Amino acid sequence: MIIGEVLAETDLPKGAFSILPCSRDGADLFTTDERLKLLSFTGSPAVGWALKEKAGKKKVVLELGGNAACIVDKDADIDVVVLLDRVYVWLPKGIDEHLWEAAATSFTELLDGDVDNAEAVEARKIRKMENASERFFAVADTLEKNCQEILTADETKLKNTVRRADMAAGMRGDAQRGLASVKTLRALADQLASGQIKYLDGVNAATQLTTITKLLRNGIQNRIRHELDAMREGDRSGYQSHLRHEAMLEEPLCTEDIAHAEYPYPYIYRGHLEEAFVKLGNTPGVKMVTKRMQKLLKTADPEKESVAFRNSSAVEVLADFLSRAKAAGYKCYWFDCCLEDYNRLQAANIHNVFELRTAMRELLPHVAHPAGDDPIVKAEQELIGKKLPGFFPTPMPVILEMLELADIQGTDLVLEPSSGKGDILDAIRQAHPD
Repeated sequence: MIIGEVLAETDLPKGAFSILPCSRDGADLFTTDERLKLLSFTGSPAVGWALKEKAGKKKVVLELGGNAACIVDKDADIDVVVLLDRVYVWLPKGIDEHLWEAAATSFTELLDGDVDNAEAVEARKIRKMENASERFFAVADTLEKNCQEILTADETKLKNTVRRADMAAGMRGDAQRGLASVKTLRALADQLASGQIKYLDGVNAATQLTTITKLLRNGIQNRIRHELDAMREGDRSGYQSHLRHEAMLEEPLCTEDIAHAEYPYPYIYRGHLEEAFVKLGNTPGVKMVTKRMQKLLKTADPEKESVAFRNSSAVEVLADFLSRAKAAGYKCYWFDCCLEDYNRLQAANIHNVFELRTAMRELLPHVAHPAGDDPIVKAEQELIGKKLPGFFPTPMPVILEMLELADIQGTDLVLEPSSGKGDILDAIRQAHPD
């Protein structure tokens, strides 16, 4: 009833809204009565679709897990509006003036494509830049800032257990790979500014460049498997074959790897699809596209555990099915991620394996390699969880308290007879660099 009290304080004319508490049976009357022209419902997909079936010819607005309709007013922040999973705009007669021309144009531009997250919004802002090299520099600056924040936070992060140390190492690795991408992006930006880049000018997000680089590294794995098979060195699971495999992985990227790179067409395991068909086959809003998916599945090789979608029409059916399955509340990890790499390349105007390999040839000379952890940091991490007789590292809070109590002056001499890892001395040097 609180919303009624709030609305009562506005300038809306009397009778513009009504709040009527009623039983569930009473609510069904509002669902079927043709005098009501619009039905809005917030709740579970099952109930929502059932109400839509009963609603007859009236318009129905369903909020099933966040896909709510909204009215965009003239003072709205358009960038915030498009952060919704989906944006539907309802302009009742008489309030069209609330979307004046400039805002409407901005809104339309921001909706050009998927509006699923902040990453997409940032990419759209960058795409508006007239100069392609400026886009690359902007993406690099944003990525560098994020990576540096991760590395700065790592310096104060607790790493006193193997698990914590491994998690921290993983985040550092991601940040270092990100900084390598920064170098690559800036190198490409310089090439773009001089007019030497042709096939990567559709890239407008760091995730797209990361995807292309990942697929190039997958080409290494494909080349290695091919070469080991050709060498006929026996069982590839043997120790000698394992050593050869590891040695090949350390080799720098080369044009031969590009020839083994594959386009990331979406694929899903047959069992996951069949399980989804059983659960969604009679779900309103999903039945028809489920039948279309079943027809596609019949044309796939029955001997293979996974089903690949290699033409645009099949991918469209798959995308429609996955979207509706998600709206119906069906959850499957593979459903959420199987289109990611494909969509990123499509957005970068790379539509097939030939365009991908051409883009890789242009990228290869500019690929920077991650710096990796400092050898001392790696050695320290390997000691975590191991018992060393007579050694216990001094926690940083204790070191800082020691320095405060010691009140070291610039002319003092400091002797640390048993320095251990040297944490205390490092802290002293940081506090007194001179």
